[in-house]
Amino acid sequence: MNPVPVMELVEVIRGIATDDATYETTRLSSHSLGKSIGAEDFPLHRQPASCLPMINEAIYTLYEGVGSVDAIDTP
Repeated sequence: MNPVPVMELVEVIRGIATDDATYETTRLSSHSLGKSIGAEDFPLHRQPASCLPMINEAIYTLYEGVGSVDAIDTP
């Protein structure tokens, strides 16, 4: 997920009120930066949704006393 300039994914979320010109401009701008694009308008978009199991596991690890906050956050 970080650093952002290195990430290949850009989630262009087209909401119900997003007009065609705004969506197309954003899509083309992202594409010109070499980013892959895509996602549907849905609560909890792809990237955050894929992180939730890891976040939950970190919380349980802290709760169970397996590691400290610093130890859990150290890569």
